[in-house]
Amino acid sequence: MKRVIAVLLLMLCLPMVVSAQEQGWASKFFTNGLTHNFGNVAHGAVLTHKFTIKNIYEVPFVVADAKVSCGCVTPIKPKGEIQKNGSAEFDIEMDTRRITPGTVKTVTIFVTMMSVAQKPGDKIYSSMAYLSVTCIPQGNISCNPDRVNFGIVTAGQSPTASITVSHRTNRQWSLDVGKNDLPFDVTIQRGAPVRGFASIYQINVTLRKNAPAGEFKHELQLQTTDPATPVLPITVEGIIQAALTATPNNINFGNVKVNEGVSRAIIVRGNGKPFRIVAADGAEDGLNIKFGADPKVAQVVTIEYIPKKAGPLKKSITLKTDQGAEMSVSVTIEGAASP
Repeated sequence: MKRVIAVLLLMLCLPMVVSAQEQGWASKFFTNGLTHNFGNVAHGAVLTHKFTIKNIYEVPFVVADAKVSCGCVTPIKPKGEIQKNGSAEFDIEMDTRRITPGTVKTVTIFVTMMSVAQKPGDKIYSSMAYLSVTCIPQGNISCNPDRVNFGIVTAGQSPTASITVSHRTNRQWSLDVGKNDLPFDVTIQRGAPVRGFASIYQINVTLRKNAPAGEFKHELQLQTTDPATPVLPITVEGIIQAALTATPNNINFGNVKVNEGVSRAIIVRGNGKPFRIVAADGAEDGLNIKFGADPKVAQVVTIEYIPKKAGPLKKSITLKTDQGAEMSVSVTIEGAASP
């Protein structure tokens, strides 16, 4: 009998051992962990989480592929190469509408990392990491719509978007914003109970005027009085369109030899009114920014990189105009210099 119990215990442990062995060296990219547990969540919500990727190797890498064990999770791969010592975010969305309420749902994401050849004949390295996300949708808590979505907003505006969160059985259920260091303000209004719902709340999210331009996706965590669901995550997303835009706004020079130059051109557009670029803050470390002197509705800017010493490059330069602080734009520049 003891031998049978020992065999059963070994069988229970075996999947964990195998799983650990199956993790390839690609798992080392995910420095902040390979798993995330959302806990108890509202059924009908779309959940988001960001896994951080950091390239600890000597050559650039890309996320070559990302597959999932369940269609309720959508992976969003970072674009472009991740240079040595560079970082990127690997996003996932988990749709609780496709999960049976009350069940523990764990989904595996199979992420393939692949090196980028720097010259013909370079060996390509590839490995797979296994990420996982878990949640338990609660059938007695629901939200409508599935997230707070602002759509496209012009920079400097302060619109409000709302979501309704309800509890089917608990009349004493209440919500609180708690600590909020996100670029929006949140207010909560209690509504009158209706048939089928004991507690109803409208969550109003107001975007701050100084919210930075670009695409955003945040997890708002509401505090609840339900011990089974003390924290309720709500996804807040949208796109803030800057008054001034640069295309492209991310330049990767790749690998450049010391004292050899390479250049890229970008187009800076405003709101239809002619403007002049008057300065480029952050232009150092071998960077040279060239732009015209005449006012135009669209300006061509040339960014030249002539490294003086070996090492990685990752900088953000800010192009300023004669139209004031609001009419400025930032461009991210990456690369690496080799001897």
